[in-house]
Amino acid sequence: MPTALITGAGTGIGAETAKQLALEGYEIILLGRRYEPLRQVADSIAQYGGAANIETVDVTDDEAVARVISKIPRLDIVINNAAIPGPIGSLIDADPRSWEDTLLVNVIGPFHIARAAIPILLASGGGTLINISSGAAARPILGWSSYCVSKAGLSMLTKSIWMEYGQRGLRVFGFDPGRVDTPMRETLRALDETRRYEDRSQLGKAALVAKVLAWLCRSEADNLLGQEVSFASIAAAHPSLCLE
Repeated sequence: MPTALITGAGTGIGAETAKQLALEGYEIILLGRRYEPLRQVADSIAQYGGAANIETVDVTDDEAVARVISKIPRLDIVINNAAIPGPIGSLIDADPRSWEDTLLVNVIGPFHIARAAIPILLASGGGTLINISSGAAARPILGWSSYCVSKAGLSMLTKSIWMEYGQRGLRVFGFDPGRVDTPMRETLRALDETRRYEDRSQLGKAALVAKVLAWLCRSEADNLLGQEVSFASIAAAHPSLCLE
């Protein structure tokens, strides 16, 4: 059975993508720091006959990541979804440890995952690696220095992975989901006063984002390999993907 590994799989885009890929016949490996949200996703997958395994791991711990991934005999898809928003506020007022933690989770974590997973992906026939990007990778947002810097770094990691391993059969993408109604978005509304009264009806849905991510894992998306792509651009080109 083909296998997909998803980080930050307990909620939001990660959880919905796990469910979508399970529906499409993948065995799912759910990675996250907290067991209970992962268990709930695994239970949902089991209800329609899917297979999911849970691994609680902090993606910033390279030894723990390597230990977990080394036990996986086959990998066809890896989605680096785990991320944190980081401190919101002016750069000079930011807590240094919180600022650094954002880069650890959002850049170093995906590096640890990719470093451990790429040999297994290649041995399994190539596979697909997707890093969940953001519009913040390309433009600064007032008060969000750590998050913007982290996503810009992740974008360059995506391009570096593609340059090094694309010719060996690894399919690589950076994917910007846009503004999506997720628990992380709720956290952002609590942290950032400018988003406190955000109209949730104008936000994207994680389940539709998951459909697009699943499509990226298929050969129909090969013309986009190595690129930073967005939900909006794919939805415009392939509107049928985004039907509920």
